[in-house]
Amino acid sequence: MYKIKSLVVLLALIFCQASTLQAQKSKSEVRSIYMFGFSASFSDSLIYITDIQKVESVRFQDKSGLLMNRTSYSNQLQFYLEREMNRPKTTCVTFCNEDLKKLQKERNEIWNKYSKDRSVIVKTLTKEQFEFEPENYDANQ
Repeated sequence: MYKIKSLVVLLALIFCQASTLQAQKSKSEVRSIYMFGFSASFSDSLIYITDIQKVESVRFQDKSGLLMNRTSYSNQLQFYLEREMNRPKTTCVTFCNEDLKKLQKERNEIWNKYSKDRSVIVKTLTKEQFEFEPENYDANQ
């Protein structure tokens, strides 16, 4: 179970980086992106997956094309789970893409994989329960 969760976290980070590299239109522009969050704990079998949400006003790094402050979006989900759901020590990953259909496919694959596993409980967090907030960017970034 630990190896599976570790692999999912690693793949999620790689996927997010790869998908933002594809989004190199005008890298310094403020754009919209779609994202969803995934949360797992190594100490229990409860997994949370958020609905896909459109997040406005995100920025990408000029040279790499990577989403700026991408870990802060995962932290938003982690803080929500700690405060509102009393779920400390979860590992949270944010999946993102400018193409909604590609992101829907990715979310469906993850949902199907974990919902078939009888050793885990998969719960959805709706937009009404949890919503990603655009990050504030320093003028120097």
